[in-house]
Amino acid sequence: MFKLKRLAIKTAFVLLGVLCTLGCARSAAENDIHDDIDAVIINLESAWAAADGEAWSDQFTDDADFIVWFGLRLHGAKEIGDGHQGIWDDFYAGTVFDLEIESARLIADGVAIAHLDGWIYRAGESRPQTPAVSKPIVVLAQTERGWKIEAFQNTPGFGPQCFGNELADVVARGGCVAPGGGE
Repeated sequence: MFKLKRLAIKTAFVLLGVLCTLGCARSAAENDIHDDIDAVIINLESAWAAADGEAWSDQFTDDADFIVWFGLRLHGAKEIGDGHQGIWDDFYAGTVFDLEIESARLIADGVAIAHLDGWIYRAGESRPQTPAVSKPIVVLAQTERGWKIEAFQNTPGFGPQCFGNELADVVARGGCVAPGGGE
């Protein structure tokens, strides 16, 4: 009986090792795609900080779609870059768009999806200690120019995170209701 228990324990450890190895291999692939997507995200952040519509548009495919948080669809890299240039020249002048990858995975050969968290705040300030004000979903394609964004759905993170962050109110444009308030 004792030998049987030892054999069962050894078998369990071997199976755990095999599962960990399979899981670790998957994690390595996920890390690779995470690094590739992170490079695109860093370029987006840099373009935003520089208020550079051309550098922003360079992160998108020529026929990409960008859905603005209030539902407006921008189609094509040029329109996406021009549209962002307009907001940087106006109410988003001097701001930072701080993005983090929440998750990223391949969904087909050369196609990935990423869920992001984003904070917008004034340059020189620290990231607010609130949850993300933006929860983008990004579809990327591997092109001859590297990984590029095919679709960017910019969903606002309405909720308690909007309170105490005046730039979140700009993002929300009335979408936040103070606790206990409403009607």
